[in-house]
Amino acid sequence: NEGNENNEKSDVTTHSFRRAVPPTSAKAIFPMKLVIRATETSWISVQADGETVSQETLIAPAHASVRATREIVARIGNAAGITFLWNGREIPAGGAEAEAKTFVFDANGMRAVTSAPSPAQNQ
Repeated sequence: NEGNENNEKSDVTTHSFRRAVPPTSAKAIFPMKLVIRATETSWISVQADGETVSQETLIAPAHASVRATREIVARIGNAAGITFLWNGREIPAGGAEAEAKTFVFDANGMRAVTSAPSPAQNQ
């Protein structure tokens, strides 16, 4: 009888093992892809869907790839030395030498965000 009681107690904890397949497959869909290519050495900081995914110095001709579902924000330390490949389309950053710029990529495309603090921002 005592052996049966021990088996019943251990049976309660043996069924806590599950495989986490759905979360992994749900994260596999990223409709947005950005490749940041350095033609000159430049510091970058990149956020994908609100999470920082990269903070590094790209030494030309290096590149960094980022995928996201909603939005990618790229802060560039040398805008003259960077080009973007946004969902397969080449876009120049269009900045001056050593100019720091912030770019936002989303469903509407790319837009540059001015980093200078201003009391009234028009959007």
